[in-house]
Amino acid sequence: MSLDIQKGVIWLAVASHPSFQEPTTVLEPIHVSRRLENLPERLAEIVKEHKVCGFVVNWPVQKDTSKLGYSCGLVLRTLEKVMESSSRPAISSSRPVCLWDQNHVAPSVIDDWGRCADYARTSDKTLHLASRDQYHVESDNNVASQVLEEFMRVNWPTIHEQKVVYAAEQAQKRSSFKNTWQKSNTSSHHWEDDSHVQRVEYA
Repeated sequence: MSLDIQKGVIWLAVASHPSFQEPTTVLEPIHVSRRLENLPERLAEIVKEHKVCGFVVNWPVQKDTSKLGYSCGLVLRTLEKVMESSSRPAISSSRPVCLWDQNHVAPSVIDDWGRCADYARTSDKTLHLASRDQYHVESDNNVASQVLEEFMRVNWPTIHEQKVVYAAEQAQKRSSFKNTWQKSNTSSHHWEDDSHVQRVEYA
């Protein structure tokens, strides 16, 4: 299962092991309050329903500085709440968590003297809103499914490629069946019309 944890909402997506050749399913998001009330119980229900064996969590590292800002802190706080608020938490050693940076932001390079080139960079911005540009990242349910798809592609590249090919073949078969059915249905209507005309002529 993939989690994209945002302020006030958690987007969800679930998928089987790529060897099963099944598509990723986007689930209904969980809307949460500031105190994260009822979140552990709700997540535990979803885990039980879909037989979840692990989590891939979107890790929203700041793109421009590769620092761990507000959004990463929100992710950790939410995961801690889930682990601490239930006798049988959804997250455990038998159901681990992987923090996944979808953007693959390279960490800042710091030399032996503790110097970092990031602090010498200039910007062309005329207005910088830290609350928007650094500390709050908004997304939608597509991110949860994208994170899960990329996680499987990186860890099982061969199987994931086969899954993509299989999905394309199934889509082509459905399209071919639909076209055949439409042609057959159209021909059937023409035949009925012709037979009606013939009956009228011989009557």
